[in-house]
Amino acid sequence: MPIGEGYRPFQAQGVRIPTENVGVRLSGRRPGERRLTVLRAAEPEQPRTLLQEMQQYVTTRQSLRNNGYFFLMGKEPENINLADATHNDLEAIGYDMSHPDNMREIMTKGNTTRIERVFDAYAMGKYSPEKKREVLEQWEGINTLHRKEPKPIRFTRLTPAETETVTWLLARIGIPFEAPPEGFKESYSSLLLRMRTATGEHQQQWEQERTVTEERYRAIRRG
Repeated sequence: MPIGEGYRPFQAQGVRIPTENVGVRLSGRRPGERRLTVLRAAEPEQPRTLLQEMQQYVTTRQSLRNNGYFFLMGKEPENINLADATHNDLEAIGYDMSHPDNMREIMTKGNTTRIERVFDAYAMGKYSPEKKREVLEQWEGINTLHRKEPKPIRFTRLTPAETETVTWLLARIGIPFEAPPEGFKESYSSLLLRMRTATGEHQQQWEQERTVTEERYRAIRRG
């Protein structure tokens, strides 16, 4: 039957195909053409802050500590308190390069000596007696050498990034630390006084132990 004006294309029962689409290729591609997918360029990764680097570092070290690594290596007592542990973490930066692996990033983004000095001054009251003595003797020795310099630096200044990092470290051991957003500043003598004040109750005992040690040494020398 010739296709005439009354011809209607076949369509299955219950299926409606618009007659205007019959014989029309709905895809805009020609036969054999491939679809091109436009890929968006990946967003550049934002550089990590000093605080983020420190958080990763401290968290990794604490995980190792919880699994007994530092105790088994003879580096820490088994039940070390969090303040002592945090001091050890700061002290290890630049010396123990094996764990974790982002120490270099921390050292390029902040001055870890300044961070450690301020942390020690404010955290001293949380340290164990043994750690108090160790830390105070360390900074007393540094202060003695510092006074001999021709032009000693009299203040410790933290950058905003360093201040943010110290604030987090101290908050982690339960010590509030308020500093202006433009950065922390305090004299060397004031920081050292904070350490001495926090260790005052142990000073007499340490002096007695020092005297006993010196007397034993002299007795051995007299032979």
